[in-house]
Amino acid sequence: MFAAGECPDAIVVFVDAWTSYGGSQYLNSAGTGRYQDYLCDEVVAFVDDRYPAAADRDRRGIAGKSSGGYGAMVVPMMRPDVFGAFASHAGDALFECSYLPDFRQTARKLRDEFAGSFEVFFERLAEADRFDMDRFGTPLMIYGCAACFSPDPDRPGKPLLPFEISTGRLVDESGGGGWTSIR
Repeated sequence: MFAAGECPDAIVVFVDAWTSYGGSQYLNSAGTGRYQDYLCDEVVAFVDDRYPAAADRDRRGIAGKSSGGYGAMVVPMMRPDVFGAFASHAGDALFECSYLPDFRQTARKLRDEFAGSFEVFFERLAEADRFDMDRFGTPLMIYGCAACFSPDPDRPGKPLLPFEISTGRLVDESGGGGWTSIR
């Protein structure tokens, strides 16, 4: 549409918000970093200062897919002063349904292939000559999401998991492993 002149000019910015565990979902977290602040306060200011952008929330939007779609949906809700529109393409939502099956898969994968330990998992991931999505993908995603949504206040950069690794059983909200509070 841009090449054909069928839409107004736009400045499109691709933001690197990857953490050491994967995507940040553009949220502030004690476990992964202050990515929402980075996006809203630093990236937006950088673009507005250096490019002929319309520095107005009503002319600024954000889009993302999957975890990025979740962030694209949540950030404008939390910072309506910055973004006036969003597009969430298959954004993660309703975590109780979308992630629950991954908890048992992760517990089983850790038990069967990584001695029931994320420490062993990360050692083997570091030793791997390539990233095997079937082997490493789901546990890494779950660990990264937990680091974002339920950081362990006693172990910076580490998560409180929403399930017990040994059994796959969900951790009670009072135990700190729930993903209902976003920091």
